[in-house]
Amino acid sequence: LAEGEAGRHLDYATTGPAWPPQAPPQLFDDLAAFWMESSLAMHALAVGKGALFFHFLQPNQHLPGSKPMTDDEIEVAITGGEPFAPHVARGYPLLRERGAELVARGVRFHDLTLVFEDTHEPIYVDNIGHVGPRGNEIIADAIAARIREDLAAAAP
Repeated sequence: LAEGEAGRHLDYATTGPAWPPQAPPQLFDDLAAFWMESSLAMHALAVGKGALFFHFLQPNQHLPGSKPMTDDEIEVAITGGEPFAPHVARGYPLLRERGAELVARGVRFHDLTLVFEDTHEPIYVDNIGHVGPRGNEIIADAIAARIREDLAAAAP
């Protein structure tokens, strides 16, 4: 919980069902499994309705090596985000592993975590992971390219 929220009661609509208290690494493993199962369920629902389902793992600046950061971008995108960094560093590798499992199980999953690895211009607008217009453009282009590739591969 964010600072100041720990003592505040949050209702079910905000929190969802109670998650059994666990310590990492089991917590991260369970969350990654839940994430994967959710993707599989959405995939099955789409297939059952004759629709296509695509799943993209978004980039995050707290994933080591995901983007070269300028001093100015560090000030905006990293400073103050230190509480998020260990969770991203620990959780994202698990999501990427589960993403490979999703692909093996027929889900059109694409890992976009390194989409900014060669981008030297500022992209992130806060220390949580939100991107500005240029970041959205790069992500949209990557998504469109992956969808085109998937559809071309599936064409008769």
